Amino acid sequence: MAEAMALFREPRDVAFLRAGPLRRSSAMLKPSGEQTNIWNDLNKKFSQNLGLALAQDERLASEAELQARAIPVIAKILAEKLELTNWQRDALCMFDEVFADIICSIYLGACGLDKPAQMILRRALEVGIATVYIWDLPHVFWGWKGHDRDLNFNEMLDHFASQGFTSFVQNEKRSLSGWRINRSGESAIAVQRFKQHHPRQDGEL
Repeated sequence: MAEAMALFREPRDVAFLRAGPLRRSSAMLKPSGEQTNIWNDLNKKFSQNLGLALAQDERLASEAELQARAIPVIAKILAEKLELTNWQRDALCMFDEVFADIICSIYLGACGLDKPAQMILRRALEVGIATVYIWDLPHVFWGWKGHDRDLNFNEMLDHFASQGFTSFVQNEKRSLSGWRINRSGESAIAVQRFKQHHPRQDGEL
């Protein structure tokens, strides 16, 4: 990686990248053999990291994959067992997105790319929350899917922490006697703590 960064620290290269005239020979745009090897070296290093990570705890990796695969299975169960509307069936694709993001996050983390892994895992959490959020809000779903309307993450968390949503869940699932949602402010406190530890500037998906 140090070699890659060094390529862009040379004034001549930086000047060419910023405002180099297009009339220069196209040969200057072709990477040299030394430059091309950087990508191969990075790929080799990341592959080694992946192999070491899987070898150290193969059981944990298998469990993580199994749990991730359960997410699209839930979507399949919902499609088979419930009478879904057309838009709810369209929304089932979000389960596949969550699965793909989780798998990619684990993969990148095992390769040693911690920050990209955290970013994708954050997106998996956001899309997972959005799946529940839009399930009974078809206008929000179609605005997001068909009209490029962003889903605000903080608004979704506030929605789930609201007294109205708490009452809805408590009345729909009386069997959840051990789950004291927001009765003493637990849900609101959890949401506030999440915002503090996972700040997001734009707050949008």
